[in-house]
Amino acid sequence: RTTTLLLAAAALLVASCGAWEANIRMPTSLDEAVVAPLIHALRPLLGSGKHARVACDSWVLGVEAHNVRGWKTVPASCEGYVGHYMLGSHFRH
Repeated sequence: RTTTLLLAAAALLVASCGAWEANIRMPTSLDEAVVAPLIHALRPLLGSGKHARVACDSWVLGVEAHNVRGWKTVPASCEGYVGHYMLGSHFRH
């Protein structure tokens, strides 16, 4: 009886594992309706406001985590953003 219960539990476990598999596929033709791209840029150069905020946020996080090494100045595109960050309330929290 115990063996039967173990086998039934194992069968249920194996059958339920299929539900956890990711069902992701890339579109193979233009005929398929694609709502949004499946792959996004990790560090876009422009944020939603057309400013370099996303890349600058990434740079600030890297500095705070001590993952940016060998830098001497703030990247030119992030100079204003980093200045406002350090002098504003966001940095002081």
